[in-house]
Amino acid sequence: MSNPDTLIPLNTRPEDERRTIQSKGGKASVRARLKKKAGKELVRAILAMKVTDPQILDEIRKEGVVADSDMTKEVAMHVRQIQKAIRKADTKAYSAVMKAAGYTEDDGVNINIATEEPPVIVFGDTSRPEND
Repeated sequence: MSNPDTLIPLNTRPEDERRTIQSKGGKASVRARLKKKAGKELVRAILAMKVTDPQILDEIRKEGVVADSDMTKEVAMHVRQIQKAIRKADTKAYSAVMKAAGYTEDDGVNINIATEEPPVIVFGDTSRPEND
């Protein structure tokens, strides 16, 4: 842990020392960005891989989805999230599915989990007051 008494503000350092410090920070930032990008690319490559487990393919077929040898892991994961949202009324799974489909709360999709049991999902204009 650093001692605040020994910290020297950057604006009080000489120009060449300032540039050296800033350069090191910039290089570290580039390394971190490239590492994050490589991680994203790896995950996307894994998601694009084909599902080879016959048990998973059978389960997806039972849902009525045509599951063949071209079924990707990404599609299988979406099907599983939809199953979870429907069967268990899992609002986090529902939110993940709706987000993947491109829906937002601005589109008039609202999940009310605070006051209703089980959760109530409302489609359409949620700003209108209900008629009593």
